[in-house]
Amino acid sequence: MTSREEILNYAKSLACLPIMDAVTQRLSEILNEKRLSFSHLFECVRYDPGLSSKLIANANSVWYNRGVPVVTLKRAMTVLGLEEVKSVLLCTLFYNGVLKKLGLKKQEVFQLWEHSLLAAFAASALSGEERKDMEKAFTAGLLHDIGKAPLQLLYHYEIVDDRFGWDEICVNERDRFGTDHQEIGFYMALEWKLPEEYRQTIRLHHETGDGSRLAGLVREANILVRGKTEDLAALALKKVAEEKMRRIMSLFAVDPD
Repeated sequence: MTSREEILNYAKSLACLPIMDAVTQRLSEILNEKRLSFSHLFECVRYDPGLSSKLIANANSVWYNRGVPVVTLKRAMTVLGLEEVKSVLLCTLFYNGVLKKLGLKKQEVFQLWEHSLLAAFAASALSGEERKDMEKAFTAGLLHDIGKAPLQLLYHYEIVDDRFGWDEICVNERDRFGTDHQEIGFYMALEWKLPEEYRQTIRLHHETGDGSRLAGLVREANILVRGKTEDLAALALKKVAEEKMRRIMSLFAVDPD
């Protein structure tokens, strides 16, 4: 079996992504409240790619899907209902505990979470003013790099590596692993039955000229938050995304430094 096949099989076997300790702590507090609050759960879950993807995947399963893809977190939680949302989240927290025992470092989880949040806020800002488009772009940005998690778990893959430019990241991964985080993430999204729009965004967000408008938005958002620019409009948007990310970190009492 090739390294690529091993990685893809491992990725497909993952039931969820690793979750930040601060997020699991806050979520546990909410789940233990006497009166479980939909809004409290939503405000906690919406900023985490592992929890968001799990609920959206369940809402698109054969047990709940009615033929129309569920693409936003709020809609997914409404389709599932509060009790089922609670059950899914409790199972995810348990599985997350298993993942942590595999030796993934806190800093590695933080790096993926930080970049995912930045990309999500930037993609949302770039999407326009329609609320549904902004929510979809935010979720796509949050989920676009899920394929990096198996590389972190297997190889302690360094997400932040200034040696490689935006257009070199996937080339370097394919040289090292025989695959890249786009392909890995696509197979995870396929296994989890995430909506087609998200699967294609995950698969094509590094490919110039390919994919949907959503993939293009996430690609543009990534270049914006990773790269250097002197464009005043781009700098202003990047600053807003960074400020929003810091606000969410303060919400979960996470120190970005």
